[in-house]
Amino acid sequence: VGEGGEGGETTTEEAGAPVEIAVVGDVTSQGAAEGIARVFGGLSGRADPARSVSAVGPAARRAHPGAGPQGPTPTRVVVTGGGAGAAIGGLGPDVADLEALRVGFVAARAIGRRLDAALRGHMPGAGARVEAFVAPSQVRRGLGAMVVQGALAQGSWAGAQRAHSALVRELLRIAQDGLGADEVAGATAAAAQDAAQRLGSRVYWASVLATSALYGHDPEDLARAQGAYRAITPDQVNRRLREWLRPGSLGGVIYGPAAETGAAVGGGV
Repeated sequence: VGEGGEGGETTTEEAGAPVEIAVVGDVTSQGAAEGIARVFGGLSGRADPARSVSAVGPAARRAHPGAGPQGPTPTRVVVTGGGAGAAIGGLGPDVADLEALRVGFVAARAIGRRLDAALRGHMPGAGARVEAFVAPSQVRRGLGAMVVQGALAQGSWAGAQRAHSALVRELLRIAQDGLGADEVAGATAAAAQDAAQRLGSRVYWASVLATSALYGHDPEDLARAQGAYRAITPDQVNRRLREWLRPGSLGGVIYGPAAETGAAVGGGV
């Protein structure tokens, strides 16, 4: 939603963009596909959602047992659009905990910068890039995630595995040793600057009022975001990261081209 009109507007590019949906829980892949189809199947101009479902079910979990003391064993997922990469997820902030959310946003900025530089150095020529973000559940209190994604413009399954290993090593190092004061200072400054810019947005204030009503936040606390970000300390960030990035709580996925399906688990995405 843009800010071009009183009620906002949707551009053609946004309207035609793909939507990625994750269904997590005690549900079969068929049940997930049917639920997605019920909600989104009536949208005009969309492909059949059920054709794009990739299942990571109990069989895959048995083959790839998940997190151990050295981090997660990744599940493999085939992609049809080309490219390769890896994603690692850990615990993250609760949407109702404003302090944890802000610390999470700052931590994700700093982690993304460090891991982007680390992966580019580890895999020169692969067109590597890394982003990190927090994804608090919008419907379940106490549930959130921090996700790191490493994408390779020139990649393969072997490259995706290398990227996953490099990212996990760096995440575990961060969990143990913490982020540096300079890294946190740079991330808090950037977050504060973004917050200051959002204060002039009508769309932002509409979101603030809705969020306040839904999650019980004080709108004045949200309006003071700029100062709150600048007050975040390295100790706050690293204490949360030790909680969120425990080796046993990490999960991993690598993805690669359909041409190499021999080593892959799952269907097309």
